[in-house]
Amino acid sequence: MMQFNTALAVAMVIGMVIGLVPQQVLAQESGAAPVSGGVQLGRLLRDTNADLPQYACDLRKQFNQCRQYAVAPGNAALRIKELSDACESLEGGLTQSPCPQEKRIAQCNEVKFRRDAVYDAHYYQGAPSDWTIERLQDVCRHLPGQFVLPDQ
Repeated sequence: MMQFNTALAVAMVIGMVIGLVPQQVLAQESGAAPVSGGVQLGRLLRDTNADLPQYACDLRKQFNQCRQYAVAPGNAALRIKELSDACESLEGGLTQSPCPQEKRIAQCNEVKFRRDAVYDAHYYQGAPSDWTIERLQDVCRHLPGQFVLPDQ
């Protein structure tokens, strides 16, 4: 019998709720031509687009989590609005800043939940989620993403 893992279920639902509209839909709504090849929203700061603005969806009060995105030019205002709305729907707040490092215990990087969106999930110690390293490794493996411990 399979055991239900509440933390994993919450992490997966959050990923779906904060998901973004595919780029082709955004392009059709704005009248712009679809951008081909690669991720436009959520490019990670470790790649060649290190100068992209960083945005954090702070969900520490709800889930001890913060999601970090980098937004590329081209429909950026629409993408930022969409991220903000999704973040607020979970009672979080979107800011133009990286996720905080204080009390961070792990990250799940390069989580891709749609063809055009990638984020880094930062996890923090304490209530309400009381994450353990083992649980976070399991959550990250199922998202899927790259599990990373912070620099010591």
